Formats: sequence, C-alpha cells, structure tokens
Amino acid sequence: MPTTEHRASLPRVLTARPFVRAHSSLAHQLQTTGFELRTVRTWSQLLTLTTPPPDAILIDYDAVGVGADGARAGVSAHRLVTLLARQLSQLPTALIVLTELDFAEIEDLAHVGVHAFISLSFGATGCVDLIRAALTRRRARRLPGTRGACAVVPVLTPSDIHGEMMIAPVEVAMMTPRM
Repeated sequence: MPTTEHRASLPRVLTARPFVRAHSSLAHQLQTTGFELRTVRTWSQLLTLTTPPPDAILIDYDAVGVGADGARAGVSAHRLVTLLARQLSQLPTALIVLTELDFAEIEDLAHVGVHAFISLSFGATGCVDLIRAALTRRRARRLPGTRGACAVVPVLTPSDIHGEMMIAPVEVAMMTPRM
C-alpha cells in the first residue's frame, strides 16, 4: 500500500462513482499504474471542487444525465462539461471526456476547455496512456513563460476508418475558451 507521502505525489484523478462501476477495468488500471483515483457520489458533485484541485477530471459523457435506474438525471453531459470547463479554466486540471460519440457532435466542447476526448475502444491500457498524455499537455500549458498556451493541443477523438481507430489532432490552443 502506498505511503501517505507517496500517495501525495501521485496524479489525482477525480470522477463520479458511476464511472468506476461502469468501467471497473479502467479504474483498476489507473490505480495500478500510478494514479490516485478519487470519486464523488454523482456527476453533478464534480462541480464542487476540492482544494487542492485534482490533476484531472474524468467524465463519461455517454453516462452523464442517466441515473442508476436508467431515468434521466438532473444535468446533461454537455452542460456539466461546459460548467466544469469554466471552473477549470484557470486551474492546472485536465478535463478529460470519454465518449463513443462522433467528434462532430461534441466539437464545440474542445473550444470551451476539454483537454482530451477518448474512446473506450482503446482499452484500459490505451485509455490510461491517453489520460497520462492529456495530463502532460495540460501541465505544459501552465508552465511559466508559456502564457497558458502552446502551439497545438491534440484532442483525441475516435474515428473508425476501415476498422482502425485513428487519433486526429485538432488545433485548439491559442483560442480562448468561449464562455
């Protein structure tokens, strides 16, 4: 078991409990590869950030807005992501969205501050690698002397071309988030 000192140095990832229940292999992979996974009870509780803020927030875009019983819940995924992006705009926290939607359906979220879109079809190990890459990019954007921006921020999106998953870079840096 990691010591308190060691745990403090692990990247802190925050998500909602429904994420851990739905994606237990990814949650386990995060915990066994050097991440401290923290949860809140519901998706909307992600809007109440703790101090210090987490290094990343993971959102299952396809699951937000649906309660455990399958009924519609209080907040839509789009609204949750938009509100979180506003809250995180001045913090070094990466906002990472997992979804199976086509990028064209959620492209506007790249402009409000989502740092990565990841398809679960990459598998648990692939998703962890992409989450780690998003954290690295987010930290690079916050380094002194960079004025909070870098030339290109790759947004990871699923695109099924001849049965292969592709990663499409999208230039979104140098754009100010629309509020």
